[in-house]
Amino acid sequence: MKNNYKLKIICLLCMVTAAFSSCKKNEVAEEKILTNNHHNFAFTGHPKYHVLGYGYDATGRLANAESSTIPVLNVEKFITENPGLFRQNDDVNDYFQYSYGENAESYSNKLTQKYHLSLDLNFLKVAKLFKTELDASFAKKDSVSSKYIYATIRKMIKQKSMRIYFTTENLINNYLTDQFKADLVSLSATDLVKRYGTHVLTDIELGARLDMNYEAQTSNSKREEAATAGASISAGKIFNVTADLKTNSVDASSNYNQKLYYNTVGGDGSKGLIGELALDNSTIKMTIANWQSSCTKDNAALINIGQDGLLSLEDLVSDPVKKQQVKAAVEQYIIDRQMVLVPEKYTPSPVGVYYSQGLNVWRYEFNIDNIPYLRDGSWQYKQTYFSAFKVQATGTVPVYEYWAPTTNDCLWDRNGSISSDPYWHFGGVKFYAYATKQPGTVPIYRYYHHRSGRSHFLGADPGRPYPQNEWTNEGVAFYAYPPQ
Repeated sequence: MKNNYKLKIICLLCMVTAAFSSCKKNEVAEEKILTNNHHNFAFTGHPKYHVLGYGYDATGRLANAESSTIPVLNVEKFITENPGLFRQNDDVNDYFQYSYGENAESYSNKLTQKYHLSLDLNFLKVAKLFKTELDASFAKKDSVSSKYIYATIRKMIKQKSMRIYFTTENLINNYLTDQFKADLVSLSATDLVKRYGTHVLTDIELGARLDMNYEAQTSNSKREEAATAGASISAGKIFNVTADLKTNSVDASSNYNQKLYYNTVGGDGSKGLIGELALDNSTIKMTIANWQSSCTKDNAALINIGQDGLLSLEDLVSDPVKKQQVKAAVEQYIIDRQMVLVPEKYTPSPVGVYYSQGLNVWRYEFNIDNIPYLRDGSWQYKQTYFSAFKVQATGTVPVYEYWAPTTNDCLWDRNGSISSDPYWHFGGVKFYAYATKQPGTVPIYRYYHHRSGRSHFLGADPGRPYPQNEWTNEGVAFYAYPPQ
């Protein structure tokens, strides 16, 4: 049964992907519908209280009922006997949530820090929760490369929220389910955690949610800013979603290999959306109106967990020996399933050299696919004089680019503070290279065209460019590898 279900999902994903690939330039894509969206699966927990009081796996999906398990608390009994300790808010509210990171580890840490998890503080410093969220949201496997930046924008449609106020002593003495009490005796701590998860849900929000998950590589040294800017721009262009996120589009200008993974939670599953878009050359636009209009209290799903809404499973164990065993089992369970960051195997990439005879200026770029003006016919590709790094490898330093709008000249320097000169506008990190000679590297010289007073050039050969008497050699700018 489960295999048939997965097969259906795979087929549906293929259909959606094929539909996207047929969209033409500047075409507004029709709203893509995924019947039986696997993020809108039928499980809703208790008919009235949803997953309040259920177990929850904090290594799983973020605020998703897929990661809930089975009841730990008899919530119905608790509310009947303690109506003043239960709060339900039925106000409908739209808002946004954000997560971002300079790499997968940073992203996971920020998700972890969203909650007061009632775990040991020293353990929380190294724990990286919600690995399954990374795997599912960004189509990752067991390990995640450090070369990617990540950001998520969540459009939240809250329909209602529910929370219980309690003391753990009262819960232990009066409101544990009979099954949980029996399992406390019969199961080992490890098996108990496998069955119930790491935590118990005590504060939940129900409604619908659109997740827009942005992934890219970047040469911007401010990687978190590059991630948030890229996500904000993508959400606006594709879904016409204006998130209340302060970003600067310049921070995303050095992003490449960009992808957007999106999915809906809650609402009518037959109108839900799920898919993946390559962004670098995409002009697809989508609408969420059909799905959004289907979102009601009746089809509300778990979309958020209160900051204090996760109670660690060990806190519901009274026996001190078993309590310590469960604590250790929870921590080991998290360690075994946490995200593993794979360091990037840094390799230098060739830097292309482009020249405009009309302007008498030079440009240095890894890839001009997203730089239209270099493809307008007025620029000539010369050759590759050196190879540098797109991301900061050990021992390298940033080489900054400055641009003079009055002359179109560019300057490259390891000094990041010459932008105080009003002639130059700071353009950010262009690439990474070495400040001193390293095995296999060659010196890259900077030249100034004193005859025109407006052009700079980088090259490995101290005899370049020609005619030599029109250029001043300003010395070694940095060290880089020869062309590859």
